[in-house]
Amino acid sequence: MNNIKNGSKITLEKVYFFIVFLYAARATIFTTVIDFRLNPIGFALLFLPAIYLCQKYKLAISKGKIAVVFAILTAWMAIHFLIDVKFDIFTYYVIYVQLFVGYVVLNVFKDKIFLYYENITVALSFVALLLWSIMQVVGVPAVASLGFMQPSSSISSASLLIFNTPQISDYDGYLLGLTRNCGFAWEPGLFACFLALAIYFNLIRTHKIIGNKNLYVLIAAMISTSSTTGYFLLFILMVNYYIFQGAKSHYKILALIFLIPVAIWGSHLPFMGDKIKQTSSAENFISENSTHLNYLDNEGYSMTVQRFEGIYLEFLNFKDAPVFGYGSKGNSYMNTQISPHLVVSSGVITAFSQFGLIIGILITLVYIKSAKKFDERYNQKYLMLFVIYIFMSISYNFNLIALFIAIMWSGFLLDKRQTLYSLNIVKS
Repeated sequence: MNNIKNGSKITLEKVYFFIVFLYAARATIFTTVIDFRLNPIGFALLFLPAIYLCQKYKLAISKGKIAVVFAILTAWMAIHFLIDVKFDIFTYYVIYVQLFVGYVVLNVFKDKIFLYYENITVALSFVALLLWSIMQVVGVPAVASLGFMQPSSSISSASLLIFNTPQISDYDGYLLGLTRNCGFAWEPGLFACFLALAIYFNLIRTHKIIGNKNLYVLIAAMISTSSTTGYFLLFILMVNYYIFQGAKSHYKILALIFLIPVAIWGSHLPFMGDKIKQTSSAENFISENSTHLNYLDNEGYSMTVQRFEGIYLEFLNFKDAPVFGYGSKGNSYMNTQISPHLVVSSGVITAFSQFGLIIGILITLVYIKSAKKFDERYNQKYLMLFVIYIFMSISYNFNLIALFIAIMWSGFLLDKRQTLYSLNIVKS
């Protein structure tokens, strides 16, 4: 352990945090699929260093709170093994792997996880802005030709691992007619969620906007995404900073004078208005798309539904299995009664629909406890970490991603014993 001496030195721990970060962004198939049968190298890069660090820092998984979590998950899995028509063991294997990796990352880096998250996001956002700017001049195909990895979604046309290019058709209706910035994620909206959380961590660390270079990079990157989710989150973050977190009265008044017109203007941007219209009739989704659903079933194609349509479908899943949840996707109401070719990206109620009411409540309480401890540690109010996470989850599911497990379970799974690594990076 003596090789870890200062915060600027490249260490295995920092490299591994960067790897876990890229796996959370899911820009490529390689960093998305962690089934060791299909992607043994990708699985090994994520899992084996976690085992090594677990042993190096003597992190126990057979006792304490993490053992309780694993025990509950095992009992839940055993119930599904008994009651499910289709039991998919790899669904549960992925949950175990992500939870274990998240636990290790959290207890190696401890509170510094928030700073490292911000710094990596800023560095990769700077690269993304540079490549995105070049792309506006030379065109998408020119930058896409540099891609060397297969993107995880058809929304991207190519991937450089730390930067994805959008489909050529993804041009019209966005800010100033520019192509959207996917950044290091598989699509611009997910990139915007990473940015929003980094902006929050930055503001509570620096307590300033003027002269905050990291913040400038993050906001510029956010603007380049043309993301409804991102712009809404940015508005919430500014309201929180200027109004909710104890700013002086005249700052609050000035903030309201500025932010309200900005919100009105933003809601009338073409891509914002179109998305609001597209997601306003979730309950009519099935009746309005019966022909299209039949086409998907006949041709075997998949379709990712809009965010509120996805929430509605997950609600149907929860109604069908409220006690123990659906477990693996093959047993969900959506999969068995509507279409197995629909993909839901929203995660705002997935903790309830997949795990059932009791575990869903427990997970939510863990998130709230983590947000409360975060408020206490950084002198914040109103559980804003939880609020931001919920709004992020309206569009994307982060519940079973190791990096976000480390962040959102930090108030519950953080071992109070200091690891040598966290002590050194605090001192440096």
